[in-house]
Amino acid sequence: MGFPAKYCSLSKENDTWEVLVKVAFVGMGTMGVPMALNLLKAGHEVTVHNRSRDRELPVAEAGAQRAASPQAAAVGAEVVITCVSDTPD
Repeated sequence: MGFPAKYCSLSKENDTWEVLVKVAFVGMGTMGVPMALNLLKAGHEVTVHNRSRDRELPVAEAGAQRAASPQAAAVGAEVVITCVSDTPD
């Protein structure tokens, strides 16, 4: 599978490729927030959604975009990650 050149860069330090993608992340719970923050730190473009909208704030403050729905988060994403449960809030 090939990636467009705009997403790839070659590390001069260790001759490895870095691939950056647009990620939609749905579910900002105990696992979702740290995972989304790590994706941002790695340089990926992240859009988040959570049914309790205030849970998106720490990730948005770190640079993520917020989406009004899971569908809106997924539009334009190359990777969609869901990290949700069926427990009450």
